[in-house]
Amino acid sequence: MRAALSSLADWPVTRPLFFLLAFWVLVLAGEIDRSLLLDQDSYVTNFIAARELPWLLQRADQQPFFQFLITQVFSEEVLWVVWTYVLAAIVDPVTAVQFTVYFLNALMIAATWRTAKPEFALLLWILMPTGFAVTGLIQIRQGFALSVMLY
Repeated sequence: MRAALSSLADWPVTRPLFFLLAFWVLVLAGEIDRSLLLDQDSYVTNFIAARELPWLLQRADQQPFFQFLITQVFSEEVLWVVWTYVLAAIVDPVTAVQFTVYFLNALMIAATWRTAKPEFALLLWILMPTGFAVTGLIQIRQGFALSVMLY
């Protein structure tokens, strides 16, 4: 019991700040009215198109296999294509976009938790103009890739 209390005493005072900021990010990311955001329709269309794989197979038929493989790996993010295809098979496109925004921000929070000063890292994510406001809410394709990379 005494060991547990001493470890609580060593717990930084700023940890509650981290959890408060993380909660705020997740609530805002999940509850924001996405219809007002610029790229919402593009991402919904992207998830609708991802339901069918023929577009990818059609592209494969138009080029030699090696050229197709190189262009798809370097021009289309493979992780994004797989993510959209799997998620579109499970939920409707609007929910898929909302879940992706929520997931990428949760992954970014998890990545900041692993730093030496997680409160500072999460605060930077929130306050940087190209952080949460842009990459975390609007440019979700790039935000998804960034959060996976940082985690």
